[in-house]
Amino acid sequence: MRSTVLMMKGIFMAFGVLLATLPLQGWAQDTNSASTITLDAVVVTATKTHMDPDAVPFSYYSVTKEEDQKRPGTYFSNVGEMVRDLPGVHVGQFYPWGMAWVQLRGTGNGINRTVHMVDGLPIYVYQASTLNTHDISRVDVLLGPSSALYGANASGGVVNMITQSGYAGMGATVEFAYGSQNTYRPHVHLGDAVEAGNGTLKYYFSYSGDISDGYVMQPYEEMIRTFNSGPPSLFSQVQRAGIEDNNYRFHYMATRWDWENNEGVTLSFSANYADRWLSGGQPGYTAIDDGKQWITSFRAGAPVGDWGDVKLSAGYQQYEAFSRLNKGFLRANSNSYDITGFDPSPTQKIIAAGTGNREQIPADLQLNITAFDNNTLTLGAFYSHGKVSPGQSQGWTQVIDPTAANYGDVIHDFHFDETQYSFYLQDTLMLMDDRLSIVGGLRYDHWTYDHIYNSRNTPNHIPEASFDNVSYRLGAKHRLTDNWGIRAAYGTAYWQNPQYLFASGLGASSTVYRVANHDLDPEKTWMGEAGVDFAKPEWGTRIGLTAYYGRIKDVHGSSATATDVDGTITGTAGQRYNQYRNFGKAKIKGLEVSVRQDLVPDTLYVQGALTFNHSRIADDANPANIGNHLSNAPDFSASAGLYFTSPALFNASLVYRHTDDRYYDNSNNEYIHYHMGNVDLLDVKIWRDWTLAPDLTLTTQVSCANLTDQDYEALYTYMGPGRHIEGVVSFTYTY
Repeated sequence: MRSTVLMMKGIFMAFGVLLATLPLQGWAQDTNSASTITLDAVVVTATKTHMDPDAVPFSYYSVTKEEDQKRPGTYFSNVGEMVRDLPGVHVGQFYPWGMAWVQLRGTGNGINRTVHMVDGLPIYVYQASTLNTHDISRVDVLLGPSSALYGANASGGVVNMITQSGYAGMGATVEFAYGSQNTYRPHVHLGDAVEAGNGTLKYYFSYSGDISDGYVMQPYEEMIRTFNSGPPSLFSQVQRAGIEDNNYRFHYMATRWDWENNEGVTLSFSANYADRWLSGGQPGYTAIDDGKQWITSFRAGAPVGDWGDVKLSAGYQQYEAFSRLNKGFLRANSNSYDITGFDPSPTQKIIAAGTGNREQIPADLQLNITAFDNNTLTLGAFYSHGKVSPGQSQGWTQVIDPTAANYGDVIHDFHFDETQYSFYLQDTLMLMDDRLSIVGGLRYDHWTYDHIYNSRNTPNHIPEASFDNVSYRLGAKHRLTDNWGIRAAYGTAYWQNPQYLFASGLGASSTVYRVANHDLDPEKTWMGEAGVDFAKPEWGTRIGLTAYYGRIKDVHGSSATATDVDGTITGTAGQRYNQYRNFGKAKIKGLEVSVRQDLVPDTLYVQGALTFNHSRIADDANPANIGNHLSNAPDFSASAGLYFTSPALFNASLVYRHTDDRYYDNSNNEYIHYHMGNVDLLDVKIWRDWTLAPDLTLTTQVSCANLTDQDYEALYTYMGPGRHIEGVVSFTYTY
């Protein structure tokens, strides 16, 4: 473990260097230049400060609700669909089971190299399913290692969901959508901005429903093909294979209140709630049994004299995913993996229930010092405390079969507490009449895991574990002319998965023994990028190019062997041992391209993104893996959309997406559905607003996603839903 003393010395030395740059020049910051995302100076996720987005030196994109509403509606109703058309973004889906797997900048993996946030506070990645897209005002995507500002997991970047707030003239909307798979999606919201005392009060309320018969996400026949294409351990995919639709019912509620007075003091409160139920695709199997999810946050801000401002954010987050498990498909006998004699109907006897539960309280305090006209110095502190029970396969499991001899017994319990504190600083310089922007920063993080209990471990109570890390980044952008800009940036990131530090014991199948690795080091990522931006408003043209190169060191990976890792455990025949280890290194390089071109001003434009990526294993404990693709990191992806706007006639969009094949694991196994094929999707949407009265508007729309009805893997063994047609009718009353 690194020395904390040396880390703190490094922080203070860097702090002194940043302070020394303060009095360079006194040019004031101009925040009136046009933005690629039609925003003036706002608090951008890339820096956590007020900044003109055109001056940000890091690869940074925003998708507003207005832009998202132009895209065709899909069966996958989550934040992944809002960002998947951006360069550098790859999205895997197993909706409605869980949130989107958003992988950024070629870092791949599953869900662990991207930070997810709501209103600037980090969330447990599965918490992203708490927000309905109706309740998201904007999604910011920051590409590249960003742990210097946001801490762990930011290897590929950050996805920040900004919740919807009320505004003047918002009014009330009642909406009903109906689509394929007998999918109902009702929605109502109410919002406004009113004068309150010496300030303005904004409020927003909403309810959204998502109820569907669903489809078979993991078809039994396809899982048999997967099982036959690989080792016996793939039987787990057959055991939970679907023979009936994964029907679901989700209910969402949201509210947000914002108040700002004439002196710049701000107060804000938001709450998002979800209640989710999902069938497991087999009789007696409930994948999510009325899971309750909360994300609440409180924010306050105030100017500090004429030299800065202070901001406080705090929240409470709760995630619960209760499951009821049957026995699933069974092997012919305990020692045979032969599928001969399989009973295609699983038992309906429910034998166990399990839950994944997480409660988190994050808080962030930030001071921005603007004593010099050309400079913003940011000092911040972050604290988070959580109680974690990871999930039904590793968390808490209880026998609920009343005929069982051990009825009511808790047969597995694994939980721990997680505490983090961090200090960060950042300096932003605006020079050369605001044409040159320089942003540098670093962050110290300390994590402690304690009160660790695992009923499958010997002993059950495990000593606490802790680690710390320092991350940094630096970026600069020079706007050479009103049309051309160049930029470069470098950053570092880290990731540590606590479950694999101290989770030992037999898994639920009793054939895999999880072996803890107390010496597991955090993954460490560094990456550099260089880009050029061109904008010609009179032509309606915007083009961005970004080249990047980076490495991941101490890559985390799972190893399953027929013998114990250190030879100290004796198992039964057929038992395997699984341990997460640091396997080696990965190299990442690529080119991202974004283009927007107006064809007919205010009527017709085309928008596209290309990502050329090369992510490979450069060093590995298994030499056979060297040169393999990094998991879930396709070599090429593209999207192109044609958007037509004519209020007097109709509005329409046509979007094409392509994703190259990709692998589920770093071993690049060719198992069926683990090696995911190319995906080519064509989506279309037509909509129109009808003015029924001066204050009443009717909107009608129809969408078709996956127009060609392509079969594809949405996420390794989870198949796509096929063609999805959806119609929407909504009424908006403004007052």
